[in-house]
Amino acid sequence: MTPDKIRLGDLPLLGRLCIYSEFLYGLCNGAWAIALSFHLSANGVSERQIGVLLCAGYLVTAVASFFVGRIGDRRGFPFVMGAGALLMGAGLLIITWVRQLPLFYLGHGVYCVGLAGLMSAVAVVGAKLSNNQHKVDQAWDWLRRIWIAWMIINGIGAFIAYVTPLFSGLATLTP
Repeated sequence: MTPDKIRLGDLPLLGRLCIYSEFLYGLCNGAWAIALSFHLSANGVSERQIGVLLCAGYLVTAVASFFVGRIGDRRGFPFVMGAGALLMGAGLLIITWVRQLPLFYLGHGVYCVGLAGLMSAVAVVGAKLSNNQHKVDQAWDWLRRIWIAWMIINGIGAFIAYVTPLFSGLATLTP
């Protein structure tokens, strides 16, 4: 007996679109973090402060996810998804217009709470688009793959950003 192969084509169109949007969102989020790091560095923010900002933001996302799931159970996940998108937009507006670092951290925190709402709703909505349990399991398997890919890509980014500068003096060639 051969195990069932999980293929993206087995999912309904809306489920595939949801997964494609998650993949694209992950790419855009990574590009945003890189651009944000370069922008902050060019404006005199130290690498340590940038690291604290990004780590605190992802911690806020993780903590907020617990509460967002409860709100989604009460109010519905389309509401959570919409509120998350609005909070992300508000956070980006705050980040765009403030000039003080603590307010910038606040804007990034608002963005990350919105990210928690959007991410928790996407997972549930993607699973609910499937019409049988086998397809629901396949949708969760694809989301797990995306999450694992995010962890790997973020790990590589963290290594490049924070570990390689420790060896910067060792990798130079002198003429």
